[in-house]
Amino acid sequence: MQVRYAFESSDSLAQFTGWLLHGHLLLFALVPFSIWGWASVPAWLLLGALHIAGLRASITVTDAEVVIMKKWFFIPYSRHRAPVIADVWYGGDWGLEEGAICLVVKLGDKEVTIGTSKNMRDLYVDLLPYTAPRFVRGEAT
Repeated sequence: MQVRYAFESSDSLAQFTGWLLHGHLLLFALVPFSIWGWASVPAWLLLGALHIAGLRASITVTDAEVVIMKKWFFIPYSRHRAPVIADVWYGGDWGLEEGAICLVVKLGDKEVTIGTSKNMRDLYVDLLPYTAPRFVRGEAT
């Protein structure tokens, strides 16, 4: 099985969601705050930064399938597979590049976000040849 395209980067939408979740969980940090005082605040922020820094996404296109894997450092927590990419668009208002923070890849009936605002343009151009019906039986047309 020959790898046609492979890419890995930070996952900006997962990181944003992680910061929102970490902010809401700050309420649970009030218990350590009441025990350890101000020393618990930097520890809570360091824990949040460590959690967010490890969120990554990768995409691999082979002759047989497309796999998008989301992981925290080296631990995978989500995997999406399909024979081909159904569609690719910018993740933002109306699918436009302006204001987008990631790329949305449609695999079968699932829409998976990948990339960051810094690399989404290059990723979009790289993935277009692998979308259906352009990519059939391992050959980009």
